[in-house]
Amino acid sequence: MPFSHAARTLRRLAFVAALLLPLPTAAQTASLVFEDVCEDPSATFDVFWGQAVYDAAGLFLFRSDDTIVPVQAEGGFDAQRTLLVIAHGSPDEVGGIPKERVATAIRAAHPGVPEAAHFLSCSAAEGENTVLKLLNAEYGGAVPLLTGATSSCALTGSGSRDLAAAVYRGSPVPSDPGRYAAVLEAILEAWGSEGFASDCATLLADDLSQLPGFMQRVRERFSQPGTDTDYLELIALNRGGTEPLACGLSTSRPCP
Repeated sequence: MPFSHAARTLRRLAFVAALLLPLPTAAQTASLVFEDVCEDPSATFDVFWGQAVYDAAGLFLFRSDDTIVPVQAEGGFDAQRTLLVIAHGSPDEVGGIPKERVATAIRAAHPGVPEAAHFLSCSAAEGENTVLKLLNAEYGGAVPLLTGATSSCALTGSGSRDLAAAVYRGSPVPSDPGRYAAVLEAILEAWGSEGFASDCATLLADDLSQLPGFMQRVRERFSQPGTDTDYLELIALNRGGTEPLACGLSTSRPCP
């Protein structure tokens, strides 16, 4: 039966309304680095690993005053559904910040419950009342997935320099400890003597927009095969280790 004039009008209005509705967006993933990004190349390579493995296009900085500021991202921090928290760590601190403050600051900057929070920070899941537990508690235990190492940790390539093929593991063992120590020493010496530490500190203070370019320069300098300053060789030398602890609402394990 032909539509009446009123019915046709309603259909046109519904069509126009549908055009005006926002399109659904894909889940966004971001890396959250701390000011210890300036200490050595590890955080930079973790960021590039996150881009390769998690498609982590966003980048934010956790400042020492507990504010979280954007470096590059589509949308604000609260728009990021998956968080990669990247920093040196211990059972009590992340990036030199007490774990309690880290959990509180993330919750303040990200009011919505994230889908996942992966801590690429050593010992994040070690001991009791971990930063994983504290962060989950900030959201009333509603975070589906949180992960973190229960010990020292590193990207582990098991013979491969391919960053995208590496896995994050707790307590990996270098296949050649002497070579590992020599490469690490050379990297840290070059990091200081070639001005990477000072350049990083300057841009964090003066122009945060330069951080992605700085990270690209770090990657290029410290991924040259056949040199004593090849960070990818460190990754390749790492073998074994344990998978990160996983906890949260979607798992059967409460966060320790």
